[in-house]
Parts: sequence; C-alpha cells; structure tokens
Amino acid sequence: MAQAQLIAAFDQFWSTGDGQWRAQLLRLIDAERAAITAADRWDTVAALLAQAAADQIDVAGREEELPLTTVAKEIGYDASDWMVRPVDDYCHPLPQYRIVRDGVDLWDRATPLAALAAKLIEAQRERLREVASLTGDTTTHPLA
Repeated sequence: MAQAQLIAAFDQFWSTGDGQWRAQLLRLIDAERAAITAADRWDTVAALLAQAAADQIDVAGREEELPLTTVAKEIGYDASDWMVRPVDDYCHPLPQYRIVRDGVDLWDRATPLAALAAKLIEAQRERLREVASLTGDTTTHPLA
C-alpha cells in the first residue's frame, strides 16, 4: 500500500502545474517516508517469519519442510501475499542503499523490502533532478 502511494505521488508530477511543484514534492517526501517505514516494519516481521521457517526445517528436516504460509499461519500471520526472503538475507549485512541529503543519511541500512523501496526512491529523485537540470530551475525543484 505504501509503495503504491509512493508511485502514485511520483506519477502525479505529470499533471502538476509548475506553480504546484513544491506542494507535490512535500507529498512525495511524505510518501517516501511512509514507504520506508512500512518496508522496515514489514522486514521486521518477515525476518521473524523467515527464522520460523528455518527453525521448522531444522527441527523437521527438509523432507518435512512446510510452506512459509503454513509456518506463518501457525504463529498468527497471514503471509499469503507477502514477500519473505530467505533467513540469511535478514541475518547478514546486505548491500547498502543510502540516500544522503545535505550530508545527512536519510536511510542507511538495507533489509530486502526497504532496499527495494530505497532504490525506487532514488530512481524517482534522479528523474526529478534530470527535470530540474533541463529547466535550469533548482529553486522550483529542490531535489536538484
């Protein structure tokens, strides 16, 4: 849901008048923060699910491996539409996708879904910087 809102906020730039860019940028920044927060929260739950699935394999063995949705259901989650990576993706450092603004790290850690959200945000911001450079107006487009 948060990722869909982020994409919708970015897509809104195609119909945003020049005088409304700052307001749209504020909406985009709010959507970025919501997407990162939701991704971090999900990755916290996903790590628990991935660990539970790995624990089940340790106890029962590969031949008795249960689908992740079954393991999730046993501990009270409906994981039917969720992206859950293997447990090692949550236990070991992942490549860092960093968003740095004015010398401040806005996001400096990578869990699987949060990494995807950060990459999407950076791609969107790069597009906005490109627009700003073509118009030569960095005051209207502060992401430049």
